[in-house]
Amino acid sequence: MKPSRCHIAFTLAIAAAISVSAQNPVKFAYDDAGNRVKREISFGKQRKAESSTKKKSTNYYDSLGDDQIRITYDPSWIINIDFLSFGNDDRAKIEIFNLNGLRLLSEMVTEQSVDIDISGYTSGVYILSISLNEASTSWKIYKE
Repeated sequence: MKPSRCHIAFTLAIAAAISVSAQNPVKFAYDDAGNRVKREISFGKQRKAESSTKKKSTNYYDSLGDDQIRITYDPSWIINIDFLSFGNDDRAKIEIFNLNGLRLLSEMVTEQSVDIDISGYTSGVYILSISLNEASTSWKIYKE
């Protein structure tokens, strides 16, 4: 049975509405074998209508070997990284690079939770690299 024009128009309208209203700023890219090769977070401009008491944070999770991390972003340009199973013997490091490869931050982690203030960074694209023991992950961060 051939779809009618009305059915096609309705399907396109629903698809457009879903893509416009999507709240998830994380984008993923995969290679031909289905392996995730890229992960991006887009931090939008702060909304003027939000009061300072109504800050809403967004959580992202990732695995580093057998350990889990939680990355939290809030509208005041603070990135919080929680190592959910951080132990005394664990070695962790956080780095931020610009797209020219210049290291803007390099910090050894000694606690389970770390706050990174990116409010002083100009708008642009940055690479957040997180290493825990022998495992590492990186996130592309868009600051608008």
